[in-house]
Amino acid sequence: MRKKSNFIKWLLVGSCTMVVALSGSHTVNAENDFAENERAYMEKCSSNTLSRNEIAVCEEFNSYLKDKTANIQNNIDALESDLTTTKEKINAVHVTIDSFNDQIASQQAEIDYILANIKNKEEDIAYREGLLRERLYAMQTYSNSNQFLSFILGASDFSDLFSRIEGINELTANDKQLIEQLNQDKKDLEEQKVWAEDAKATLESLKAEQVAKENEYTDLVNQYAAQLDSQQKEKAEADEFNAALDAALNESRISLEQQEWINNGGASAGGGAEATGDAAAVVAWATSKIGLPYIWGGSGPNGYDCSGLTSQAYLQAAGIWIGRTTWDQIKQGTEVGWGNFQPGDLIFFSTDGYCSHVGMYVGNGIMVHAPQPGSTVMYSNVNIAYWQNTFCGARRYL
Repeated sequence: MRKKSNFIKWLLVGSCTMVVALSGSHTVNAENDFAENERAYMEKCSSNTLSRNEIAVCEEFNSYLKDKTANIQNNIDALESDLTTTKEKINAVHVTIDSFNDQIASQQAEIDYILANIKNKEEDIAYREGLLRERLYAMQTYSNSNQFLSFILGASDFSDLFSRIEGINELTANDKQLIEQLNQDKKDLEEQKVWAEDAKATLESLKAEQVAKENEYTDLVNQYAAQLDSQQKEKAEADEFNAALDAALNESRISLEQQEWINNGGASAGGGAEATGDAAAVVAWATSKIGLPYIWGGSGPNGYDCSGLTSQAYLQAAGIWIGRTTWDQIKQGTEVGWGNFQPGDLIFFSTDGYCSHVGMYVGNGIMVHAPQPGSTVMYSNVNIAYWQNTFCGARRYL
């Protein structure tokens, strides 16, 4: 908050120095070269001593800045829209990825089931092949014995004999057929397993595409967020300067009338008809120092700080010692409310969280003061919002 206040203060009360410094390097003109010379226009238009022609150009420049700010806002709106759309795409991709994950899990469960069936089939085949080998071996052993021959020859007739021999053949044929069926089942399961694994691989590939898309959208979100942050900072800075420039232009508009009053000797005469005697002398002494540089701790004759100027004005012109610092001076005299100022009254302002700045009222809504390092003793309009908002008291000593 203090940074912003100091920034506006720099624009409003430090402008005399800037006007002097820039008067030879760039002048306000009616040509619209605002984009190429923004900084120069900002500095020049921050002055409170603009001519009517310069005010007109500065008002045009102010409109240019506001249009630029509006364009920045349009960029911000577009970025916010892009950011929202991209985030929505990411959410949609998340849903798709979740769906693929479910399908992949289901496919894996099917693969696991098929693998279990294949294992069971293999075990069943191995078991039946073992039984078949055992029976064939037993039959072979039996066939070399008299018992097998007796079994065959014990038939009562030819039909019985054929039936006995056919029964042995059918037994081995059935076993063989069963094993062939088991082998076919196993082959079918292997093919089903390959299909399921291919389906799973396809799902994994589709999921990978979605993950890549999600990463792409995430990068876009980060990019939009960075651009948005930059644009918002630029907008905040532009808004701040626009507000300060509005205030400075307002001060310049008012100061045209005030400048005429000053040029007619109103301030140097002690507020014209508003002040006489010591008050007029104090005002005249202070206004005679206009243009001298601000010097920290300065009490003249070559420069002053804010309280150095006011203390010496009262001491030199009226023989009154009101103290050297703003803290001393605000304790002296009689309290005066805003709007009741008379020439010679001191007005105090809170610029650093406490009453740290002082100026002398000279009449017609004007004060003389030494603003800050880098500036000079100058006039300022006390009726602008900045001074009203930082006002922390006024005192009368005469």
